[in-house]
Amino acid sequence: MKSTLSTTSLWNSEQLFLLNGILAQLIPSAADGKIPSAAEFGVADFISQKVATDPELQQLFTQGLKYSEDLLCQSGKAAAKFSDEEWISFVSLLEQSQQSFFEALLRSTYEGYYSESTIRTLFGLSSDPTQPKGYQVPPDDPMELDRMLE
Repeated sequence: MKSTLSTTSLWNSEQLFLLNGILAQLIPSAADGKIPSAAEFGVADFISQKVATDPELQQLFTQGLKYSEDLLCQSGKAAAKFSDEEWISFVSLLEQSQQSFFEALLRSTYEGYYSESTIRTLFGLSSDPTQPKGYQVPPDDPMELDRMLE
């Protein structure tokens, strides 16, 4: 993912570290390392570009990341020292306490990640745009559907 806007122009280094930590939880990397996390893929740059063009979104993200910093201070632990479980708890608390920010962050994360053709091919999808024809999706296996419903 290429960026023409530096994320450092909007957020300080701690906020950027927190943002990338959250992004890595929202879309983690595959266990085999073949599919990158949202943080590894550079979604923070996509979000930065999006936020920079929308004053309301910029205010929401500024407040949300400031709140995240405050949460981190309350934890008494550096984010770099968080275990996976602590990151999950941190993101869950953020989701519960900052719903508008979290919804905007989640939507922007998905937009930035899944709109990239290089990511879509890692999931076996076409690199072509989804519209106007859409993706060809193989039919579901009825046995698998039954197992999922159980």
